[in-house]
Amino acid sequence: MRYLFCLSFLVLLACNKDEFATERALLEGKKWKVVAYTVNPFWTHPQTGVRYTNLLLAAEACSADDFYRFESNNQFVQHFGEQRCSTAEPPSSATLYTLTKNQGKTWLSVSGTAFFEVQIESLTADSMRWIIPNFDMGDGQIRVANMTLAAQP
Repeated sequence: MRYLFCLSFLVLLACNKDEFATERALLEGKKWKVVAYTVNPFWTHPQTGVRYTNLLLAAEACSADDFYRFESNNQFVQHFGEQRCSTAEPPSSATLYTLTKNQGKTWLSVSGTAFFEVQIESLTADSMRWIIPNFDMGDGQIRVANMTLAAQP
């Protein structure tokens, strides 16, 4: 009987192991900065009419110093840098993130953001690449977006 109890306890411990421990270790405790951000098909800027596939070219200068952090308590924090896009913009904004698996792929969900659910295509200590398969920019066109982020010192 004791053997059966010990075996059950070990199985229970193994089931409680964090399935995403490796991903969390790579994500957390770093500043992540967007270094590439493309969409397909192109997006047309509503004020200028210019067509963009590289959304970094369309980004406001004030967002150039923005970065993200993933915290150990499942918080996703967007830091708006020193240069704010408006006087009402806070220094940062926090929400929750979760990691899930679907058909062998790792998905990152960030509540309350434009990229609510992304597929993590690659993740290393220095960089990560996201695919956002159903990216809606509010113009009725669904796009595929690719975002590359680099870990900052």
